[in-house]
Amino acid sequence: MYQRVRPTKEVHYAVAAIVLLCLAVAPAFCGDNCRTVEGERIVARDLAAAVPEFSSVEPETPIAYSPAPGSTRAIRYPELQRLAARFHVALATTSDVCFQLATETLTEERVVEAMRALPEFAGARIELLDFSRYPAPRGRIEFPRQGLSAAPDPKAGLLWKGHVLYAGNRRFGIWARARIAATLKKVVASETLKPDRPIEAAQLKIEEYEGLPSAEPLARDIDQVVGRTPRRSISAGTDVLLSLIAQPNAIARGDNVAVEVRSGAARLGFTARAESGGGPGDLILVRNPRSGKSFQARVSEKGKVLVVTGDSQ
Repeated sequence: MYQRVRPTKEVHYAVAAIVLLCLAVAPAFCGDNCRTVEGERIVARDLAAAVPEFSSVEPETPIAYSPAPGSTRAIRYPELQRLAARFHVALATTSDVCFQLATETLTEERVVEAMRALPEFAGARIELLDFSRYPAPRGRIEFPRQGLSAAPDPKAGLLWKGHVLYAGNRRFGIWARARIAATLKKVVASETLKPDRPIEAAQLKIEEYEGLPSAEPLARDIDQVVGRTPRRSISAGTDVLLSLIAQPNAIARGDNVAVEVRSGAARLGFTARAESGGGPGDLILVRNPRSGKSFQARVSEKGKVLVVTGDSQ
């Protein structure tokens, strides 16, 4: 049962104010007679289309900022006079000029195309249920991954918030609701992957699954993982996230390393064993096999560490 809601006094007053405004000013400012513009600014070319006297001005000369989508930008006659004086134009008209941003209605094809622009959604099955129907500025439609959120009711699909990129870097919010699924591949650890140890192909397997691409960037191919090192332990049967693996260290635990010790003008070199791994600039623990003592050294390059004491540079 629907309940009829009576408009409030404020609504009546607002409507009346709009009607009076449209009666009080030129019809161009309340109807469809405004000239459309694109871009961040109204330029001389746009103004000349409404007032031919400005045709002598360099076409790309900025005149004013473009209005927001759905609104208008009026250049009144006194402002036109100032512009005419600035550009040495003999102004004949006495009318105001109105501009509005060019808009268009989104289409299903463009919305789905924008969704597929994300690599992980390129092969997905997308059933578009609904999307923004209001006019939007002309520009590039984007649906960023972080704008996707699950709906409480699976039958209602997923709500995906996006935007239209227009006039340089301006964004106009849009939305879509869709059912999305894909047959995807992921890399799974077939055994526990330990930190600081390069991952081998035998420790991995590929699994296929049906669902929505993960918000976390999953490794999709074994080549993305082999030779890299886990940032922390990855248990067997766990999906391998790209954020959890790093390029192999210049030195891995157990490697023999060339140690250079600098103390003032003196230099000393010997071979030691790495107790931990790291990349250039990292401090790692190194053990002297002769004395059995461990010390910290800074990785200088692959297979080499440096210890600086005293005033050495």
